[in-house]
Amino acid sequence: MHVPDGFINPPVSLAAGVLAGAGVALCLRGTRRELDERTAPLAGLVAAFVFAAQMINFPVAAGTSGHLLGGALAAILAGPWTGALCVAVVLLVQSLFFADGGLTALGVNITDMSLITVLVGWAVFKVVVAVLPRTRVSVVAASAVSAFVAVPAASLGFVGFYALGGTSDVPVPTVLAAMTGVHVLIGVGEALITGATVASVLAVRPDLVHGARHLHRRLELRTTAGDAAPAPVAHPGGVRRFVVGSLLVSLVVAGVVSFWASTAPDGLNKVAADTGVGQTETAHAADGSPFSGYGTSGVADAFASKAVAGVTGVLVTLAVAGGVVVLVRRRSARRAAATTAPAQAGAGTYAYSVTTAGSTAPDARSDGPAVPSAADRLQARYSTQAARENGAADTAAEYAAQAARGGGGAAGAHRLYRHAESPVHRLSPQSKLAATVLFVFVVVATPREAVWAFAVYALLLAGVTAVARIPAGLVLRRMVVEVPFVLFAVLMPFLSRGEQVDVLGVSLSVGGLWSAWNVLAKATLGVVCSILLAATTDLRALLVGLERLKMPSLLVQIMSFMVRYGDVIGDEMHRMRIARESRGFTGGDLRALPVVARSAGALFIRSYERGERVHLAMLSRGYTGTLPLQGEATTAAQWRTALVLPAGALVVALTAWVLR
Repeated sequence: MHVPDGFINPPVSLAAGVLAGAGVALCLRGTRRELDERTAPLAGLVAAFVFAAQMINFPVAAGTSGHLLGGALAAILAGPWTGALCVAVVLLVQSLFFADGGLTALGVNITDMSLITVLVGWAVFKVVVAVLPRTRVSVVAASAVSAFVAVPAASLGFVGFYALGGTSDVPVPTVLAAMTGVHVLIGVGEALITGATVASVLAVRPDLVHGARHLHRRLELRTTAGDAAPAPVAHPGGVRRFVVGSLLVSLVVAGVVSFWASTAPDGLNKVAADTGVGQTETAHAADGSPFSGYGTSGVADAFASKAVAGVTGVLVTLAVAGGVVVLVRRRSARRAAATTAPAQAGAGTYAYSVTTAGSTAPDARSDGPAVPSAADRLQARYSTQAARENGAADTAAEYAAQAARGGGGAAGAHRLYRHAESPVHRLSPQSKLAATVLFVFVVVATPREAVWAFAVYALLLAGVTAVARIPAGLVLRRMVVEVPFVLFAVLMPFLSRGEQVDVLGVSLSVGGLWSAWNVLAKATLGVVCSILLAATTDLRALLVGLERLKMPSLLVQIMSFMVRYGDVIGDEMHRMRIARESRGFTGGDLRALPVVARSAGALFIRSYERGERVHLAMLSRGYTGTLPLQGEATTAAQWRTALVLPAGALVVALTAWVLR
């Protein structure tokens, strides 16, 4: 079902690429939670096997063939996050090296064949497993059912993309009927291959099947060192032999068995030829590559040509997927080391009471170095975090009480504020607020055609950044909040109508290009100006400035409590997460939803109770319904200094209007 170039128009292909990129980013994040020392080698093998299996087309009807999509299989073997990442790697290798699946349609293929198949397949698998008995046969049956459902779901995904941006004139109902009909038959073959593969792995190494983890007994932590540890479950063969055997199977499938695969077009190609959808197909940019079409250029023998291409594809896929897994695990290890470093640094001062069977916990009086067990490290980590939380337990109450007294200090500083000694920091908050609003107003009023004017505005903000001693990297990192505006602006040239212009072979709207520039330039300048305001003015000072600028006191109090109670809720969420993790909760599947729902209710109650304590603390310090936030008046020199930025911008804007 590899979608070639030309089937879907550029705007929808670009949007699919953005969606696929976001999905792959989420998969990279989720893979860190799924992989461990035993299952990490399986990820590369899953990608290699899916590549090899996709080279074998099996006949499903007269003149039509199908091949494994592999989304459900990868999710069941390696986990949904890792499985989607493996299939995405396969699609990337196929598009770049074998001209299978268009380059411009890569986002469509990853979204359709990786994200949708994994999402649907894993959801169906979990539902079926929950209904059937807890046996290996149930896992195999659920695997087959999920694979069968995932294939028509992927065909519906293609129909959805075609409905949004199909380049041919074939009606959508015609494509829908043809695609679903043939891919239901292909789903039968997918179900048989998936069920057989999962059954084979379960027979050899059931502990490596992610979807069968519920069949194994969880690790038990014993509280008495004398208790005997439960006998480990013996699995035939080691991980190394399993990895080598699986790799050999993939190489044989790709290098030998694939030669006898069906030569009939697959489901999508057959539908495209019968309905006329394929009339808009364009040539692949990698058509002249050495392995284009799963053959090896320069090798005359057909068997050898396909064998070399298949073996090369398996090895390249294994290398790419393995490299991604290694990078993910290294990043996860660095994060874990950074998290546990404070606890390990003070390991000699703890007297642990939780031990695992067969291990001895370090004693607080021991002078020599001790290596804590897994339970010891867990307790040390959360003891350290709990100590930090206890030390900051009354931060919100002290913060509100400090504001009620009208005092400053660290309690009024927010996480966006960066302390420094600079002329910008010393300006009064009301003057900085007024300067920010005026500058943004002038920028918005500037004609979009005056490109030079926006460059001057950027130089003015760069000067303010230097004077305020704010690192440029900090400003760039915080500009991530602008990403939604960037995505919206990027789509404008493709969606707008009117005069068109060709840019790198792509037809774009002239008005859309100007609109995109207008949004990007003005939004970026406004965001940077707001970042500088937040970095040079703490939260309490901003509230003082708003009140000094004659904003109604009630609105000032609402904003004040909104920010402070937001910190209270965030603090409670952090405490509850620590409590759940310390009791072994990991989440990650549908069975965790009841726990999350109860946590949400408990969060509301605990936050409400803490809010009451904050209110009582404020009443005890003289709060009567109004906050004494009166700050010092702004001097004329401060106003002159603050208004330099909007005044300079106004001169630039007037010049731009005159020269227009």
